[in-house]
Amino acid sequence: DLGIAVLDPELSFFDAAGAMEIDEVGQFSFDIQGEINLISADGAMFMRALNLSFGGTLTPNGNDPSELTASISCPEAGGTTFFFESTSSGDFILYLPFSAPIEGVQVMTFSPLSL
Repeated sequence: DLGIAVLDPELSFFDAAGAMEIDEVGQFSFDIQGEINLISADGAMFMRALNLSFGGTLTPNGNDPSELTASISCPEAGGTTFFFESTSSGDFILYLPFSAPIEGVQVMTFSPLSL
């Protein structure tokens, strides 16, 4: 419930593509472009472009090996916690919680590139 509309969680979606690079010492860069499509229970559609770029350092949590703490250094200093998993095929699945305009978890899958 956004106040002006109640979102339909089954029809609303986020469509994006991007890249994430992590080096041997945990430095990372993250770039993504996409579109948020929010659809209300009444059928109204709200679309918004999303461009996101940030970088910093990832540090594993010693208590939970599936948790990474991200110290953001670019474009602004800050921090957040990510949950992730890696698959046997080498994919890296990132779970990024968000709270605006609604609460949820964005699930992103990154596949390694063969150079």
